[in-house]
Amino acid sequence: MMRDAWRIDSHVRQVSRRPTPGELLVGFLRPIGRTAEEFPPGTILRTAAGKFTVEHTTITEQRTEIVLVTQGPGLVARLGLTVVDELGGTWSIRAHTSVYPTSALGRIYFRCIEPFHHPIIELLLWRFCRRLSVFRA
Repeated sequence: MMRDAWRIDSHVRQVSRRPTPGELLVGFLRPIGRTAEEFPPGTILRTAAGKFTVEHTTITEQRTEIVLVTQGPGLVARLGLTVVDELGGTWSIRAHTSVYPTSALGRIYFRCIEPFHHPIIELLLWRFCRRLSVFRA
């Protein structure tokens, strides 16, 4: 998945309970008009940040992974959300992003947004984890 990526970024936060796949998508991206349901591959999510397509999901007892893909001007970007069972009953939520420019326009576009990319993903992950701990089931 990350081969040939022009930029890879990763973020990690700890939470006290495991979010469902629906909670991951709804809580992190806040798709417009969607609830916390299962999102099979191919599902299109319209968000304030743009249109994302669910590329694949993996759900096991110790791990949940959802990979989303979106296209911007001259680039393709992937967002991977992974929840991993850590020792001691805590869960790590990891947000991985990768950018694949497809033209010179994509390289220029990403250079313009690059300084804001990492802080925005960090803020989204922090807000999601905060909401998850506040709205515990």
